[in-house]
Amino acid sequence: TADMSELTPSNEPAPTISLDEPDVQLRWQNCIRDAATCGFSLQQLLAMLRMSRYDPYVFWQTKARILVLTSIAYEEEKNEMGQALEAVFQNYFHIGEDEDIPFELGRVAYQLQLDNYKPALRYYESSIRIFGDHYITLYNISLCYNEQGRKERALRYAERSVELNSEYEPAQVTVQELKEQIAALVAGGAPPVDGDGDGGGGGDDDGAAGDGGAAAPSPHPSRVADAAKRMSQLSVSPGAAAAATAVASPERSHE
Repeated sequence: TADMSELTPSNEPAPTISLDEPDVQLRWQNCIRDAATCGFSLQQLLAMLRMSRYDPYVFWQTKARILVLTSIAYEEEKNEMGQALEAVFQNYFHIGEDEDIPFELGRVAYQLQLDNYKPALRYYESSIRIFGDHYITLYNISLCYNEQGRKERALRYAERSVELNSEYEPAQVTVQELKEQIAALVAGGAPPVDGDGDGGGGGDDDGAAGDGGAAAPSPHPSRVADAAKRMSQLSVSPGAAAAATAVASPERSHE
């Protein structure tokens, strides 16, 4: 007969797994690779980030898959990912590597549309502080301000993008559109709102991004269609375009 003691829960602590063990490290690296290429769900990716204690390297390896999935995420998933992005950002310390992790955090945060785009602005500006001005980073900041309804500041960043690369067509088009929109607002007696908010971004010396502008627009009834439109606007960072084959975006390469 079976010994009943075998069915009694043990008081001994469960065995722990250390990522310092070589075999575990290898399996962990394989898991990260599979997460980026083998169709992990957003919840699985969030679990992996939690398991890694929000390691920026893990985020970097899975960023393309995260970007695709957040384009069709539900509000609860978006909020979870927003919290994960902030945890990754808090764990990020630049030690001379080429990977522009703040830029990638900004791309995902922009797509999440959380907190009136202030997290995205903060990540993009961290990218500029660490890696310097880049015409695509400046253009993406312009997109954030435009979403806030802060047309004049959006125009300034789009113009700075064109100054760095006069052949970058998305910024050229944005400059023209913003000038026309601002002129129409002024002609109608309603100057564009561009007041300083309560923090969260804004590389200009005239204040930070916040709630001074119009509220972010409500999501389109079709989340997939809306996401496709937004992703066609948002520029792709170094190395991400090849992995994010489901997203049609212009490619940015290392300079």
